[in-house]
Amino acid sequence: MPSQRPDSKVPKSWAPELPYLTAPAYSRTLTTAHLAALRNPTKDSAPIPTNTPKGACSLVKITPIISPSHPAAGQRGLFANCDLKQGTFILQYIGELHATPSTDSAVKDDAHADSNYDLSLDRENSIGIDADKMGNEARFINDYRGIADRPNA
Repeated sequence: MPSQRPDSKVPKSWAPELPYLTAPAYSRTLTTAHLAALRNPTKDSAPIPTNTPKGACSLVKITPIISPSHPAAGQRGLFANCDLKQGTFILQYIGELHATPSTDSAVKDDAHADSNYDLSLDRENSIGIDADKMGNEARFINDYRGIADRPNA
């Protein structure tokens, strides 16, 4: 079952068919070794601020993209509610944490292979996070390519 808080305020323009998460969901594909890797950050890991609130992020808003010339027309996008200082932590990418099958794995069907919301969280330990079927507003972040010269966040 997803880590979903029913009392959490769901962001405006949230996709009603998707569970809104305030913490990651853990797939049954994760082993004890995967869980240990997730609990022990590496020296290169960026810390998540301890004062990060759970639930909808007030710094951003989900907005339908209606411009027909936009590469994500007909979808939703995530936009800042105000000017953000460079280096500001905005929000975590929350979804389902899962093991990524290796090419020599006995697992032939990767449930996340066709997802547009699946990110590699830890390549060395084959861990991904997928917000395709559940997540938070970070799933609506769009790629700047095709709309701007450089990233803006």
